Amino acid sequence: MLAALIAFLPLVPASAGSGDGHHAALTVDDVERLFVPVCTGGAAGRLGSHWGCEMWVRNSADVPVVFAPGTPFSSLPGGGVNRIDAHRTMLEFGTGGLVSGAIYVVEKAHADKIHVSVRIGDRNRRPLSQGTSVPVIRERDWPRDPVELLDIPTDPAVRATLRVYDLDAMKGSVLVTIHPLRENDTLAEVVLDLSGDTNRNLDPVWYQFPDLGEIADLVSTFPQIGMHERLRVRVEPLTPGMRFWAFVAITDNMTQHVTVVTPR
Repeated sequence: MLAALIAFLPLVPASAGSGDGHHAALTVDDVERLFVPVCTGGAAGRLGSHWGCEMWVRNSADVPVVFAPGTPFSSLPGGGVNRIDAHRTMLEFGTGGLVSGAIYVVEKAHADKIHVSVRIGDRNRRPLSQGTSVPVIRERDWPRDPVELLDIPTDPAVRATLRVYDLDAMKGSVLVTIHPLRENDTLAEVVLDLSGDTNRNLDPVWYQFPDLGEIADLVSTFPQIGMHERLRVRVEPLTPGMRFWAFVAITDNMTQHVTVVTPR
């Protein structure tokens, strides 16, 4: 099973680097959120697999830019903030177990100058595969309307896992319907409740983990869909105003190679 393991950039005091201390005064209106669905730093999987991830972050701005876990800056050790120096590239790597992805915040004024690349794969098979890219979704692209995930195979050689994230941590719900890829018949449907860590900070912006709902194996959960070679999965939010993200991870049972299907 994949576990999301996210590491944080080194903490830098708010007054360091730029000399003007302007980072210490950031408010909710000054930041944009980024969602990293999964980044595994070292998790054992099936058939001897060992999942790993590299998350590279590049600041192409001419000034240091805040890139931090979605946590109130005042709660960070020493009152510091996480930021990346100008024209610097840093490697993130996992150190702890987070099962529902993570929210980061970036200075809105320089958000387009922060570039993030996430790649996940089985470290034991690295000579055979360089892993799979995982999208990082900016807040401006968080959908509110239904999304469709196309071309999901039912081949017994793979397993398809659906993950749905409530990015505003509203404890929301979604309606999941499964259809033949080319047809409109409904093969299965279920209301998926999205839950999360009740101990975290749930301020509207200053939280780190979204709520998560998961169907670990679509065919095992709904055997009737296995009669169709390819599927279409529709995810419709039921909670008013909820922003969310959904994807299907298709894992080969032999090679453990992962293909990620995202909304189009």
